[in-house]
This record gives sequence, structure tokens and C-alpha cells, in this order.
Amino acid sequence: MSAGGSGRMSILRMRKLPSLIGAAMILLLTTFRKASIPPTDIRTKITANSTSATSAHSSASSLRVMSWNLRVPFPIDAAVNRSWAERRDSISLAIATLLPDVLLLQEDCYFMNNDLLHAPVPGPLSGTLHSPYLSEHYKRYGRYNRNGESKPSPTWPENPFTRDGMRDGEHNSIWWNAHRLVSVGTSSFWLSDTPDVAGTSFDEVTGRIVNCVTLRGKEQVSMSPTRICSTHFPADNVTRQLLSTAVIEEDFSKYTKTHPDVQYSFIGGDFNSIPGSETYNDMLVRGFVSLHGASGHIDVVTTCDWFNSSNNAFIDYVWVYAGDASRQQQQATRLRVKRSSLVNVPCCGSDPSTSYSDLITQIDPGTTSRRIAGNRAASDHLAVLIDLDLPVCRISES
Repeated sequence: MSAGGSGRMSILRMRKLPSLIGAAMILLLTTFRKASIPPTDIRTKITANSTSATSAHSSASSLRVMSWNLRVPFPIDAAVNRSWAERRDSISLAIATLLPDVLLLQEDCYFMNNDLLHAPVPGPLSGTLHSPYLSEHYKRYGRYNRNGESKPSPTWPENPFTRDGMRDGEHNSIWWNAHRLVSVGTSSFWLSDTPDVAGTSFDEVTGRIVNCVTLRGKEQVSMSPTRICSTHFPADNVTRQLLSTAVIEEDFSKYTKTHPDVQYSFIGGDFNSIPGSETYNDMLVRGFVSLHGASGHIDVVTTCDWFNSSNNAFIDYVWVYAGDASRQQQQATRLRVKRSSLVNVPCCGSDPSTSYSDLITQIDPGTTSRRIAGNRAASDHLAVLIDLDLPVCRISES
């Protein structure tokens, strides 16, 4: 990808929509506020079945994906009883209770991942979680957005956002259930004019990384090779966001052509753009389908701003890359979104009468989670939870 103004302008030019699919996507943008999906849209072909939380995550071909912006700890957070030390146990318990097969994180420092993986989970364990340590259940891949390194070092640059001298920052980590899935490859690239150069971005003070893991099912898990990525888009700058969508499409398109055995490619994270925005529209045009939209259930917000609730918006997604029209048809006939939800995890002095099991039961199948009145949240983002049924394609483990 060439650098400079002319190169960027060429990236930003809207390409022609595929005739039938493109028209349907434009139609969707005008009716997004309604939960019904236009009948001609590709999303209606991706089957949506609302099921209970238990049944949605029990079959051999199921995959539970959760994307969650954890919020990098800021000094101001302690003043409202939401320091990392106060939030950590609630977050680890949420992961241990929901047990996603794949967890996509944003605003996750290395030390935050380390704390969550290696500190014992408080409270009772799920029936399938046999150890109080998440590190015995999950594997992790994540490179630091500033330099691409995986292990902390005293030479790491100071975090430009917290401004407290912390030499750590966002890793956009991917965790996967090591009892069900095995990694067959990892990769990273940056949202910049030079995606292969570590720590780069489109003229920001930080790097913008996309971390990816290709996974397949272990033993009795019937899942073909599937690529899943985690990222965090720039905020309040549509130009940078549109440049970023172009970089992502280029990578996903190349990967699809060079890895024909990979049946699905997903990307999730904080995209800092609302449904119907120019950035959201560009993701659709470039062949990505929001799995929240595909489920037929549109939620209102994915953020819960601790300081100003008027800032709340729907900006967190899990997308599947459908690519060209022929690939879209292939995806549509196989992929089933069984359930999509948002999870608002309480913490930090929340009403003690509200147990975590109460929270889980308040997630209506196929709809957004209900807010728990008077409770503080463990992050300023809700967790996006997607239950999928992927094609049955047994692969023997080597």
C-alpha cells in the first residue's frame, strides 16, 4: 500500500457495490433502527435461531465468541471505585462463567492479561471449568500495539493515554479454549500505510494492531480451520477509520485466497463507529457482515460510560468476512447465528443481592442483556457475546 495523500484518496474512493448484494446492504442502512432485516439482505440467509444460553453452547459444532473492551486503567478510575484491582475479580468471574471458546480483548495491557490468567477465579466454578486458574483453560496470543513485542520490557514506551508513567498498553489479545481448540497459526498487522511495520498507525500517537489466530477443533469438536482477529479502531476520525477498513479488507482478501482450507474469517473489537455510519457502511461494502445484525436482533448500545451516559453508543462488533458474492452465498448456507447478546458485568460495590447467576438469567435469548439498576459495571463497554454453529467438518488431530 502506497503512502501519501494520493494513495490515501484512492483507498477512500467507494468501490462499486456488487449488483444485488450491494443494493441490499444500502437498503439495510436506511432501516437499521428496526430489528427486522430486509428480505433481500445477505443477513437473512444466515440462519438466526434464538436458544437458551446452555443449549447454544453445547453442541460439538458450536463456537462461542466474546469480544470485550476491558478499559485500560486510568488514574481517574480509582476515584469512582473502578480501579483495575477493584474490577479484576468481576472480569475473571465473568469469563469463567460465560466460558467463551474465543475471547477477543481490547484495551488489555499485558499485566491485565497476566492477572486474569494467573490469579484464581473468585467464587464457584462453572461445571466445565476444573481449575480456578484461567491459564489452565485458555491459551493466549497478543502482541503489543506499540512495538509488536509479546513480553514486557523496561524499554517499552510510556502509555500516551494514561499519562501515569505506565510502560504497557493495548495488546488486542485473543484467548481460546485449549480444551476445545488448537491454534494452527498466528499473525499480526497494523492499521497503517505499512501494515507489516510494527507500531505504526495512520498518524496517531499509538500503534493500531490487528492480532489474528487460526483455530481448528480438537478431538470431538467439529470445526474447520477458522481465523479470528481482534482490533480497536481509531476514535473520532472517520478518515483514519476508512483507511483502516481498506487495510483489513486487503489482508482478509489475500488470506482467503492463500488459505483455501480456512472456512471462516472473523474480526471483532471496538470499531468506534455506530450502525449506519460511514465506517460501518464501508465495512459492509467491503464484504463484512455484523453477526449482531445477522442474528436479527439489534441492540441499542455496547458502551456504559462511567462519567457521561449520553456518550453511550453501539460501537463493538463481531464481523464475518463474506468477501465476493460467491463466497457470501457459501457463508450464508453454512453459518448459523444461534444467539447474540450483550453482557453488562457488575462489580465494585454493586448490589450484593444481585448474584452473577442472576445476571446470566437476565440475558434474554437473542436479545440484549438488561441493565442491572444501581450496579457499577466492570468496564465501560459491555461484552458482545455471539453463539455460532459452524459447518461440521471433522479434522483429525495430528
